[in-house]
Amino acid sequence: MRIFLFCGVLLAAPALAGPRVVVSVVPLAGIVDAVSCGAAEVHILVPPGANPATWVPTVRDREAVQAADLVVRVGHPALAFERRWLGDLVADRDDIGQVEAASGLPLLDDDPHVWTSPVALEHMARAVGAALEETGAAGCLEAYLGRLAVLREAMADRFAPVAGSRFYVFHPAWGYFARDFGLSQVPIQRHGKEPGPAYLARLIDQARADGARVIIVQPQFSDQAARTVAAAIGARVVAVDPLARDILVSLERLAEVLTQDAA
Repeated sequence: MRIFLFCGVLLAAPALAGPRVVVSVVPLAGIVDAVSCGAAEVHILVPPGANPATWVPTVRDREAVQAADLVVRVGHPALAFERRWLGDLVADRDDIGQVEAASGLPLLDDDPHVWTSPVALEHMARAVGAALEETGAAGCLEAYLGRLAVLREAMADRFAPVAGSRFYVFHPAWGYFARDFGLSQVPIQRHGKEPGPAYLARLIDQARADGARVIIVQPQFSDQAARTVAAAIGARVVAVDPLARDILVSLERLAEVLTQDAA
């Protein structure tokens, strides 16, 4: 930091502002936070609790994009709002950096929650880091990749004994996590709708046969149907947020809950 002396008074020059980054969803903000050492000023288009299917940009969103140095999107076809709105928002910004963080990854057709995979997170962090490098704000990329590597190795060891097993969720947000570790998620919700009585009865029979002892829910949805299943089979209901800003905390929590269930 430069120090200036005027009339015997010490004045500190203001610190340089970090890059202004607009992200489409909350977990991308966590990646930017981590890679930039918290130096980036992040604006989230779809804030916590908002529904991406019905989201439309506010005046503040438009202003944030106009002032941004970088826009980061997931790049999954199921996130229609990214295609519908972001193209319009950046149309007159030829100078703005743009990143599709999941570009080049093998995607699941109906599951946009790519960031629930530690393997995919490494790819996404590198993509964000490459863009932030141009602003000099990617100083913590290697530290974040190191944290991911440790997490991935620990989870692989924990899940190796139960590879091929099923776990039960309300909303199918953990498909990439399941793929990483050889698991299968069984959703209660289908096609975005609550289960009907016939499907719910079959699901209860299957969960009982599997010996399921936990149902994973998330804060964004009602847990009523999950509690119905849990009560029928003597399982507990545990909330884990797949849309958390620090998604690694959620992944660690999910691994802990599922391996307790398998013990």
